[in-house]
Order: sequence, then C-alpha cells, then structure tokens
Amino acid sequence: MSFDLNGKNNISFSSILKKHFAGNKLNSDNRLVERLVVKLAESQRKILEFVRMEPYITIKELSQKIGISTTAVDKNIVLLKKKGMLKRIGPDKGGRWAETKRKKG
Repeated sequence: MSFDLNGKNNISFSSILKKHFAGNKLNSDNRLVERLVVKLAESQRKILEFVRMEPYITIKELSQKIGISTTAVDKNIVLLKKKGMLKRIGPDKGGRWAETKRKKG
C-alpha cells in the first residue's frame, strides 16, 4: 500500500518505517517492521482460508482462531474488501462471507 506524502512521491508504509529505524542502533527494529508487514498479509490469508472453509464464520470466531483482536480482524476485512477479495452477502447477523476474484489493475 502506498500513499501520497505532501503531494510528492508515493512512499510505502514499510519504507517509511525502515527509514525511521535505519539510524537506530537496534538493528532488530528493522526486522520487527518487516515481520509486522508480513504478519498483516498473513492474517489476511488466514481470514480468507477460514472464510473458504466456513462462510458463516463470525468476526469473533475469526479473532479466536487467528489469535488477533476483533478490531484487527475488522481492519483486515476492510483491506480485503478494498482489494476486491472479500465481500459480505446478506445482513451482519445471518449473512455469510464470500471470497471474490482479485481486482485487476
């Protein structure tokens, strides 16, 4: 994911964090940033896997199975919806999740 910083260049979140920690004497901070970025993608993959297996799964159940907070599940679901990879069919109660094909371009 990238964003526009003061109308100049598109900069990835991970590159900003890496630059922030680059001068830090604790090199482990750079590895922590890399793990956090990978962890986010890992959580999204797990959400998609559980949705495939159980379309009626709740956010609370996803949270318990993945081992992250319900807020983190919500945020990942928002990202997956923006990427066009997940959608909700029906109401919040009684509805189901459906994996969709990834948007191109």
